[in-house]
Amino acid sequence: MAFCLPKFAAESLRQGLVSGRIKPEELSELSSQERREVFSSLVGEQNAKKVNASFEAKLLLKNQQQAMINWAKDMLGLKPEVRRDTIAKVEKMSEILQPDEINSFLEDLAEKKLGFHVTLEETGKLLDLARKAEALKPQAEAVVNRPGWDKKTETLAERTARMEYGISFVLFRDLVSALKPESKSVTVKEFLTEPKKYVERVGALTKSIVASIDNSLFGTQGIATLLNPKTTHIWVKRFLNSFSNIKKSLSGIDPLLPGKAEIFSRRYALDGTYTREQIALGLKREEAYPTSAPERIPVLGALFRASSDAYHLGSLQLRADLADLLTDAAKKNGSDITDKVTAESIGHLVNSTIGRGSLGVLEPAASKINVFMFSAKLLKGTFDTLTAHLLDPKVPFRADPAKPYRLSNVSFAQKQAAKNILSIVGTVHGVLLISEMLNPGSVEFDPRSTHWGQIKIGDTYINIVGPFRPLVRTIASAFPALHDGRLGFWRKESSGKWRDLSDGKFGQATVLDIIETFLEGKASPLLSVLMNHWRGKDFMGDKPTLWRDVQRLTTPISVQGYLQGKEDQEMETLIMTTFLNALGVNTYHQK
Repeated sequence: MAFCLPKFAAESLRQGLVSGRIKPEELSELSSQERREVFSSLVGEQNAKKVNASFEAKLLLKNQQQAMINWAKDMLGLKPEVRRDTIAKVEKMSEILQPDEINSFLEDLAEKKLGFHVTLEETGKLLDLARKAEALKPQAEAVVNRPGWDKKTETLAERTARMEYGISFVLFRDLVSALKPESKSVTVKEFLTEPKKYVERVGALTKSIVASIDNSLFGTQGIATLLNPKTTHIWVKRFLNSFSNIKKSLSGIDPLLPGKAEIFSRRYALDGTYTREQIALGLKREEAYPTSAPERIPVLGALFRASSDAYHLGSLQLRADLADLLTDAAKKNGSDITDKVTAESIGHLVNSTIGRGSLGVLEPAASKINVFMFSAKLLKGTFDTLTAHLLDPKVPFRADPAKPYRLSNVSFAQKQAAKNILSIVGTVHGVLLISEMLNPGSVEFDPRSTHWGQIKIGDTYINIVGPFRPLVRTIASAFPALHDGRLGFWRKESSGKWRDLSDGKFGQATVLDIIETFLEGKASPLLSVLMNHWRGKDFMGDKPTLWRDVQRLTTPISVQGYLQGKEDQEMETLIMTTFLNALGVNTYHQK
């Protein structure tokens, strides 16, 4: 409660302050007893107690204010405008806060920084990890900035210095990710009040199970790096390394932490290049594995975790390796990699090549789309790569928008996109040509053919172009072309007969049927089961049943292929197709 000093005491205190006889900054260093003695000489012993109590309250408030200001400044990455606003609010404090009020303030401050609510204890852990990473960062920067440094020649001490920082940084990022609301399990209350969350979790769970227990990254998302001769070495290195990652995971050793630590301690991670390029390296999970829930399944959970770890780490390493390659090339080309447009176009090129195409305005709904489509981002990335990003607004055609459309003014990313697709096309047709020479009739060169992009071995067709095959065949059939002098929408069936999809014959497939079949093939396991019931039959023509639904929702694709193949394939062929399917290389058996 406020009190009033007698007039004589107030005047005596004022003169003492004006004359310098008492100095507030010195009083703050004295004990409570010593301050009372100083005040007593000016206002008397009775008034001195009240004056001292008021001073100590102000001192405590000042200490609180300074502590909170320091906290705000210490919140790494807090936006300047948020920091200024927070400090201004603290400086306006006129009363001492109680402990629960202080905790509430600090938790709110942390929420502004992170974008979601965390407790004071959780915030403290985050700050500890962040401080440790910041303290270790200079030693990692010293390593990568050493003249002549590269990963192949760095010493053990240099690699250790990098990894110490990388591990601290990854632990910090992983804790932030784990604390986010979307990482929490769905409660009974949420299930009853928001059933859509349950549908999303079921869709994510079934998709993760069906995509698991294989090493399919390199035959799907990573196939473009294999088909491009300039990046084949990256694919080979990471493909061989993936088996080591699987072995580590099955042995109970986490391959993700050291793998991600190595990535985030590279030169382009430390100097912010990866961030400017927006390389998809901060993902908690890849599109094919939207949830880790199956890891809790006894015995099989270990197999799921191993395949998930290999897929996730392989994707990150392929992107980082490709980003390093393209960024180095851009620098040699004279491109300014610090320019926002240039950097982001390189990053978009990298992400699309490794199966993370941008969904544009639908990006905020990507996680929900992923429940109904098997790999929407992979499809978009494949389309962008196939079209050399000519229809992609994220990869500008001109290096300088102020200059005209000329070959000399084509952007680095656009040139690289064109080189990529030309290299891929050349490689694919080279392989098909060699196969045809060795085994006449084993391939089809026309993309309108049923077996284009496949190599026939016996009665088995092996897809060598991954996700490019269905997209190329659909696009090729959707545009009019000449065949035997006639213009139409032509398609060559497996029998070798050509059909015009626009001839209007009863029961004949149309272009719309082809597009519909393509889109249905991109459905997630959950949506695929629903469509079977809507249609009244599955893709094999069988009537859907509860048992078949359960099998399709809980059986990995590689296992499904084995179960289907053992009925009509010889053992040697079955072993080959099962192995290839497990690597993401689709096979088709036809007698």
